[in-house]
Amino acid sequence: MSAKPPLEEGQVWSVHGMPNAAALVGRIDDEDEASIVHLFVTVDTPPHLVGRFGPRLELGHMPFYRDTIDEAFDALLKTQQMPPSVFAEAYAAWRADDEAGVFDMPLNEAIDGVIAIALGGAA
Repeated sequence: MSAKPPLEEGQVWSVHGMPNAAALVGRIDDEDEASIVHLFVTVDTPPHLVGRFGPRLELGHMPFYRDTIDEAFDALLKTQQMPPSVFAEAYAAWRADDEAGVFDMPLNEAIDGVIAIALGGAA
């Protein structure tokens, strides 16, 4: 088994334990206290909700402490990818908000939680 390549902006990874999800590393901020990895995540919509929400759910910006997501990725799917404009807009809003937080939980749990909120219990 080969070692994973180092995490870099523009990489798209499959998410451990979520074969229907992919995460694009949109930005990596090395702050004084910690390194923060900013993700744009796509997830296949549950089949019974495709008519209502479309085939893919997009989670525009999910910031994580780097050490929280070190083991979150399975396979590198693509490199040199640009996140969509919604990522840049959400990232800018996050930077401007003094109370904005950073996820400190496993990636798959955070994705599940955000999707549950976004679907309003429809899942």
